[in-house]
Formats: sequence, structure tokens, C-alpha cells
Amino acid sequence: MDTSGNLYIADTVNFRVRKVSASGIITTVAGNGVQSYSGDGGAATSAAVQPYSVAVDGAGNLFIADYADSVVREVSTAGIITTFAGNGKTGFSGDGGPANLASVNAASVALDASGNLFIADFGNGRVREVMGAGSPILPAPVISSLSPSSATAGGVAFTLTVNGSGFANGSTIEWNGSPVTTTYVSATQLTASIPASLIASSGSGSVTVFNAGAPPSSAVTFTINPAPPAISGLSPNSATTGGAALTLTVNGSGFVTGSNVQWNGSAVATSYVSAAQLNATISASLVASAGGASVTVLNGGTGASNAATFVVFSPNPKLQTISHIVDGGAGDPASFW
Repeated sequence: MDTSGNLYIADTVNFRVRKVSASGIITTVAGNGVQSYSGDGGAATSAAVQPYSVAVDGAGNLFIADYADSVVREVSTAGIITTFAGNGKTGFSGDGGPANLASVNAASVALDASGNLFIADFGNGRVREVMGAGSPILPAPVISSLSPSSATAGGVAFTLTVNGSGFANGSTIEWNGSPVTTTYVSATQLTASIPASLIASSGSGSVTVFNAGAPPSSAVTFTINPAPPAISGLSPNSATTGGAALTLTVNGSGFVTGSNVQWNGSAVATSYVSAAQLNATISASLVASAGGASVTVLNGGTGASNAATFVVFSPNPKLQTISHIVDGGAGDPASFW
């Protein structure tokens, strides 16, 4: 089996290696059905092989124990076949030297997690090892937590710390399926640079970790909270005591359906106009006394906006209203002082 769940079969009698995909489709990945030895440097499906056993490394390279030909063949991820170990001669030789110059009778092969290849050298009564033969088979990483686990939409770039297990030098953090710049700290911690563009809008991000050749970690959700509303101005921004109820227009940004205008911390009837405007009904009782009122906007779960001040003035008792001026007679302009 490879790390993606594909099954490889040493189809000895048919002189082929077959693959059954994770979805159940079978194909030939090596061997042309001819009982012979040929094809090094070319497509594995055109080569002649006699497979007795197969193993797959962490990167997906395939190793074939070709017992009848006294070799181990390798098929790269690009589908090219070469002789990896064995010189094609029956016998025993080569310990301490290059694997492809040794004499081996490879009946079976297996890989460990570090990519070392082990050969059941049946004819010689030994198990042989080729160190560093394949890519390491890394464990599937696990995410236990994110720090931080949330941010506010429209915020600046930040460093995300991913805690867990099974991380390796070369592990990659992906955000919604795309890799981000990742730094290996330890087997239990990675960090990633998250640009501001990824948290520009409210919603969430799916964070996963990948090790080469291993299944990805389970996804963990990073929450992007909506930005809090902001008030840029009030219209009107003042009134006189004793006046009638009024409609207050609140201008700003980040308003949503359900935004609520607060007058000195208490909700007032609010109508949503747009993301930049709300209308609030201010009753006569709220402007009955002189002073300043603090106006804020609340969006559910995002906190309050900045506060804007609405001023309630008292009438000036020294101001008098002239209701009528009597003229001074025909042709004589009215005058007073």
C-alpha cells in the first residue's frame, strides 16, 4: 500500500506489477507480460520484469523484488524503471559497496519509516539492507490547536502557531488547500505566515498540515470574525431640550442587518439602510434634558463601535421672540431700537 491508499500487486505469473487505486480501478504500472529482463531507463510498462514482491516509499517510488533476475528494480514516480540493487548474477557479494554492484537473490522487499530498504535475500539465507534507499515514510501529522484561533476581518498579517504531533522538517501548512510559508519549530509545533489578504473578509479558514508521502492532518477551522462597526458622523448631531422625537441618521461602516444603535448604552429602534447607514428613532423623552448622549452601534458578536456624541442644548432664556412690528404709519418705515 502507498500513503494514498493505492494497493500494489506483484503479479508474478503475468510478469507485471498491477495497481488498484483507492477508488478500485486496476492498472498495470510495470511489466509488459514477457518473462525476461529489460527496459532500464524507459517506461516501466514497456520493461520486462519478474516481480515477486513490491514496496513503496514515502514519495511513491516503487521497489520490485525481481527474484528470477537477481535484482531489485525501482520505478520512479515518473514511471521510469531502473535497476536499483543487484548485478543480475546469482550469488552473494557486495556488502559495504554500491547496491547495484552486489549479488543478491531478492525474494521480497520492505521499507522502514526512514526509507531504508530491506531485502529478503532468500538464496543466500540473509536479510540485506540498503540504507537511505527511498524517501522517508513520514507519519500523518495531527493538529491539536491553533494560536491564535481567530482574527478580525480586515486585520493585518500575523504569525499562526500550529501545535500538534508528527511534524517534520519540510512539513507544510495549507490554508483552504493552498500552502503558506511554513517554519518548522519542532515535531510538535510549526508556524505559518498568514498574509492580510487571507483574512480580508469574515468567514473561516481551513488549516491542514502535510508531510511528504503521508496523509494530511484533519482540518482545523480558523475563525475570521466580522470587523466591528465604525461611526463617522451623526445627522443631526444636536437638538434642543423639549423638542419632538427625531430620526437620527448614523453614518459609518461595517453595519449589517440587525445592527443596533445604542443611546447611552440602551438600544433604540433601529432601521438598516446600508452597510454605511442606519436610522434610529430618538424619542422626545431622550432629548428632554440638556447634556451629551453617547451613541454607539452594536453588531452581534463583534463588539461596539466607537462612540459619537449627540448634544442636547437648553434654550437661551435671554433670547426673545419678536412676533410683530407695528409700522409707523404710511410711508414711514418701521423702526425700533
